[in-house]
Amino acid sequence: MTTDRRQRLALLLEKQPRGSVTELAEILALSPRTVRSDLKALGAAGRVRPSSGDALCQPGLAQPTATSMFADRAQINAGAKRAIARWAAGLVQDGDAILLDASTTVYHMAPFLAARRNLVILTNGLAIGSRLAENRTNAVILVAGVIHPEHASVVGPLYEPVLRTHRIKTAFVSCRGFSLSAGLTETDVNEAAIKIRMVTLAESTAVLADATKFGQVHQAPFARADQVMHIFSDDRLEPHWVQQVQAASIVLTLCSSA
Repeated sequence: MTTDRRQRLALLLEKQPRGSVTELAEILALSPRTVRSDLKALGAAGRVRPSSGDALCQPGLAQPTATSMFADRAQINAGAKRAIARWAAGLVQDGDAILLDASTTVYHMAPFLAARRNLVILTNGLAIGSRLAENRTNAVILVAGVIHPEHASVVGPLYEPVLRTHRIKTAFVSCRGFSLSAGLTETDVNEAAIKIRMVTLAESTAVLADATKFGQVHQAPFARADQVMHIFSDDRLEPHWVQQVQAASIVLTLCSSA
């Protein structure tokens, strides 16, 4: 997929700021022509400043915004994320009150919720909140008040009176890592703190996590495995994880992007 390929190139240039077209093509197993085309596209977006021919490519002068960084992350494993989000959205019915985190995987639920009516959506995600607010029948409430620009989210103390006003059916969350022993973990303690309350306040928790998240453990835990009702992952999940999740009595749905 073109977007995924260009994202890999952009990430490589972050780690290796100067490299010739030939070197980049060898690392990414692409043709030099494809790399030049992708560099041109990234240059137009202000991501890099490519030189002509096989000369060195340098990082662009433009600094990425929170919006562009979120959009870039949303395109990583985008096919798997969309498939997971589509199946997870099937749990939502008209009139539900739901909690949505600020993850890019949960963001992909937005188009699949477009036909729902009268939802109460409590979220710390600026992007998904804005998207779902386009449906005038929905009530969208940000659950905290301090903007976290790197994650396009809001963090800090939650508006507890508002949260307790609603009977929250499901919390939809993603994670940076999942294992049965460590549970759900995040890299950012502020994001984890928000998700701890989300899991606590909702009647049930649905986790949207592609196969790359399994077996990863990070510094900020926010939920135990036994607090999870349903996990949506993609069909690349290895069989031993399928067996472990099912043995833990967690409903598991493997979602195909085909």
